Amino acid sequence: MKSKLINKLVLAILMLMPLAVSAQEYSVIVHPSNEAAFDSEEVKRIFLVKQKTFSNGKQALPVSIKPPSDKRDAFHSKILEKTDSQLRTYWAMLVFSGKAVPAKEVENEREVVELVATNPNVIGYVSSSAVNEQVKQVLNF
Repeated sequence: MKSKLINKLVLAILMLMPLAVSAQEYSVIVHPSNEAAFDSEEVKRIFLVKQKTFSNGKQALPVSIKPPSDKRDAFHSKILEKTDSQLRTYWAMLVFSGKAVPAKEVENEREVVELVATNPNVIGYVSSSAVNEQVKQVLNF
């Protein structure tokens, strides 16, 4: 009787493991010299160009990954709290009115890391596994 229960528990644990392994973590990164304070609301305001500077007063230059990208989708839903459709509409209105332009877009997270590592004003997002000693992780999502 106990062995059947143990077998069921082991099976249940094994079935849940792929869910835990597939859960990807992402990070917002900046240059290591950037001493600004960060929270998800500030990052959201920077990427929606409602705030053009970091909390330390220095210019903020957001960088995004071109679609299709799971990193981009996660960032949009978890940090910006918008769908791609909502963001396209948002940017169309801002660009048409001349108020702002969207974040620079790059092909992949390697380019995001390179830009952040070489420019203290750049802020971007990547998978947490892509974070290295050349950049500083300031927010996880």
